Amino acid sequence: MARHGRRPTIWNNSKSYRNPTASACLAEVAGRVDRIGGRIVARKRRPRRLINRYAQARLYDVTTGAYVCVDQLKVWRSEGFDVIVREVESGRYVTEAVLPSGFDA
Repeated sequence: MARHGRRPTIWNNSKSYRNPTASACLAEVAGRVDRIGGRIVARKRRPRRLINRYAQARLYDVTTGAYVCVDQLKVWRSEGFDVIVREVESGRYVTEAVLPSGFDA
């Protein structure tokens, strides 16, 4: 009697079998997908705003090419943007120092 159905896919000449359900669950745990009605749907990334912080706390928006204030950062965060602040002199990311995570407009 012949067996019906697909055989598991073997890749990289190893004995590990490809399991699409397990890889989808790993992606869901990593935060890259959502389950909607039993289907797995890719999660959209939030739009980002990269802000450079110069000496004397001047904040420069790289996207628009203009200087901004902390109030504008609060507005962008409340609109759903992912605001990232980088200190130019040291290269460190100082988003939490400039705009704490629980601090929204």
